[in-house]
Amino acid sequence: MPAARIRIGIGGWTFAPWRGVFYPDGLPHAQELAYAGTHLGTIEINSTFYGQPRAAVSLGWVRRTPPDFEFSVKLFQKFTHPATALDTTPISSSDVDTFKGGIEPLALAAGSQVGAAFILAPGLAAWPGAESFGAGIVASVLALALVCTAFAYLIYFRLIANVGAARALTVTLLIPVFGVLFGVVLLGESVSPIMLAGAALVIGATWLVVGETQVSAETAR
Repeated sequence: MPAARIRIGIGGWTFAPWRGVFYPDGLPHAQELAYAGTHLGTIEINSTFYGQPRAAVSLGWVRRTPPDFEFSVKLFQKFTHPATALDTTPISSSDVDTFKGGIEPLALAAGSQVGAAFILAPGLAAWPGAESFGAGIVASVLALALVCTAFAYLIYFRLIANVGAARALTVTLLIPVFGVLFGVVLLGESVSPIMLAGAALVIGATWLVVGETQVSAETAR
């Protein structure tokens, strides 16, 4: 049985009395998390108790700490102290999704991609033409994975953080439309009436999603 690992840390990292004592004199406040991360194994996040976390902020914390560093995230007060929380509305699945999305965007993305790779990899042996796989094909696959998919995920989660999940979903809805458009422009492919009808359906659905999101936002105000 492997030995348990105990991590010792602190709750938060922006403490004025620590400056000049734990933190070196003159250390910019923006670098305090990075400095604490090199001396501690974990830090408790207190701000997530008072407000829902944002993905962009969480990614900033991860990027300023070592790869093996761990955060202990406090649950939103609406979940643990509903009687005293400022938001007195009932807990909804949207609240839970917002919290999860705020603290785990990259973990969720990596998990889905790795899982899909493990599911699809065994089928490559039976794929037509699998015996012709060469260095060029492998390089193309790696380029698509790293340059296209990985980069797209970074942009996508940044978009979620900036405009919300519902509006960011329009990106995935419009992929088939742009796929057909690029095929026509770059490859000279023809467009059938069914394709045009499908594109119209997708654009209409996208308009409904964006419109419903806008109405919901205005109602919330």
